[in-house]
Amino acid sequence: MEAAGERWASVTTVALDDAELASRFASGDADSVRVLYQTYGRLVFAIAYRVLGDTGLAEDATQQTFVQAWRGAGSYDPSRSLGAWLTTIAKRVAIDVHRRERRHRNLDNIDTSESASLVTLPPSAE
Repeated sequence: MEAAGERWASVTTVALDDAELASRFASGDADSVRVLYQTYGRLVFAIAYRVLGDTGLAEDATQQTFVQAWRGAGSYDPSRSLGAWLTTIAKRVAIDVHRRERRHRNLDNIDTSESASLVTLPPSAE
């Protein structure tokens, strides 16, 4: 008798070739996202990690990549390579995450003490 976990795994894992997966994904089939993640999740994470160099940020970028891909599923051309399309999204998302983190770090480094916040106002503003 198979364990419940084994039975669940066999139900949720669907073997699709890229053309069929791309077609189902482009048509908005929600189950195809799971298969897409199973197929390309490691690749997307590897790209994000290479850009960001941080596991947590790479995980965030991976999730954002698949969310953006799902939102753009209707405009995806199934004749294009699904992997290439996802890697392009992953690179752009990782760069955006990097920029966001850099901005936050720069803001954290701003001295907000009283002496640093003294600003000389022009006479017209007083």
